[in-house]
Parts: sequence; C-alpha cells; structure tokens
Amino acid sequence: MWEEFIQTRATNNVDELSATFEFTERPAVMEKWARGYYGTDILGHPLFIDIIGKANPKEVFSVVSEERFFQYLFHDYERFVKHRTLAMSHHMQIQINELSCIMDLKGFGLTKLTKSIKKMVGDALKISSGNYPETMAMTIIINTPVSFKTAWAIFKGFLDEK
Repeated sequence: MWEEFIQTRATNNVDELSATFEFTERPAVMEKWARGYYGTDILGHPLFIDIIGKANPKEVFSVVSEERFFQYLFHDYERFVKHRTLAMSHHMQIQINELSCIMDLKGFGLTKLTKSIKKMVGDALKISSGNYPETMAMTIIINTPVSFKTAWAIFKGFLDEK
C-alpha cells in the first residue's frame, strides 16, 4: 500500500502540483459541479459540500480536461492537508486534521448513474481513499433518491455500527 501511495504521488507529480498548480478552469467547473468548503462543523472540522446530484461529467469535461480535473483534486487535497488543517488548528486551538463532508444527491437517480459518472466519482474516491484516508471525519449523505433508501435498508444490517 505504501509503495502504491508513493508511486501515485510520483506518477501524478503531486509535490510539484501542490507548489505550482493553478486551476484557472475552476469557475467554469464549479458551474457544472458545485463543490467546496463552507465553514466548519461543530467540532471545528472544515465542512466540504459536494453537490453530486447536479454533477454531469460530460459538461465538466467540456470545460476542463480529465487530466487537469484530477490534478485539481490532488492539489485540493494537498492544500487541505498542508494549509487548511494548520489554519483551522491554529484558529480552534486544537489539532484539526480531518474534514466533514456533506454529499447532496438531490437530482441524482438511476438515470444519472452512467459509466462516465461512475468513472469520475470512482476515480475521485480512489484519490481520496488511496492517498488521504485519514482525513475524513464523517460523511453525511442528504437528499437521497428512493433507490438509495431501498439499497441502504438492505445493506445497513451488514455494517458495523462503529
């Protein structure tokens, strides 16, 4: 796992990205997929809101290349780890090294579950879970479609409460 982490950082030039990357396409991308930091939760963790229900990979990749989009994700995670946690820790006077995430699925249904959305979200999750797994305090999923509620009712019994 450690070797894969190091290889991913080298392959994607993550150290260079964190120092030099400028995401000039950000405003156009945010119009197609609203996401970002909005304050803190009650424990002081930065609060990241991801409006997945309105995400459309075809529209996102019409304003930015897939490579640049994923460079942005690496850059954003690096900024969180190196800058946001330090600033929040200083502000709150306690160690902050995690974030809380709200995923809004309003407007998301089975018809939006295309190969491109699976790939885009899957690749984004692979970046976060494979390279920054210790940074997630909690994830709250809101505005879930009926299909999600049915699947959750089935699978929640298999999950450990912890």
